[in-house]
Amino acid sequence: MSTNGELEVWHTPAPTSDQNIAERRYKHVVGIIKHNEPVDTTHVGLIYYRRYERGSLPGVLRTAMQNGHIRRGKDGWVTTEEVR
Repeated sequence: MSTNGELEVWHTPAPTSDQNIAERRYKHVVGIIKHNEPVDTTHVGLIYYRRYERGSLPGVLRTAMQNGHIRRGKDGWVTTEEVR
């Protein structure tokens, strides 16, 4: 909150490189899973595809799983202790 009592609005600037875009996609997917776990791939896609193009989700899920931030649970994707 600013000193004059008004709320300050912060907008994230547009990504400037392919690396920044990839990092945002990654964080977006892990965040979706964290806040909705356990969640299946279809429901992750429903939220993810509002912002990003189709076809990129499987690669992001694979990368996050290889990095140890998500795993497959009994009822769908869940985050690991590293993310919490």
